[in-house]
Amino acid sequence: MAVEINLEFTTSTLNTSLQVGDNIYYTLAGDIKLNGGFATTATPSFLGTVVSTDILGNGLTRVTVLDSVTPGGGVSPVEGGGAYFSFSKSGKVNQNELIGYWASVEFVNNSRVPAKLFAVGTEEHENSK
Repeated sequence: MAVEINLEFTTSTLNTSLQVGDNIYYTLAGDIKLNGGFATTATPSFLGTVVSTDILGNGLTRVTVLDSVTPGGGVSPVEGGGAYFSFSKSGKVNQNELIGYWASVEFVNNSRVPAKLFAVGTEEHENSK
């Protein structure tokens, strides 16, 4: 059974590209180690999928996550103390390839120095036939 978890972040620190459908991961603060001046962690744990984001108006934004992992065992990062949260985009929604029958591209050199372009490449996916 899935459970909704509400996470609150200060609006100024929340990444503006976070959107509904993104996958949320967390690393507990105790799992973060300093190694040669860098912070290293174990593999982040999957928390769930973003269902909604709401600006609360007091400098906070609430992110609601559908947690299908924690119920029935484990410790939620919300209950377990401080955690570092990260997210990834869904490949179903945010595809990187071009869709359509044709494309038009214009390259402009805004420098006063001549430049040479040796190659341009892209993927394309025909959306219907």
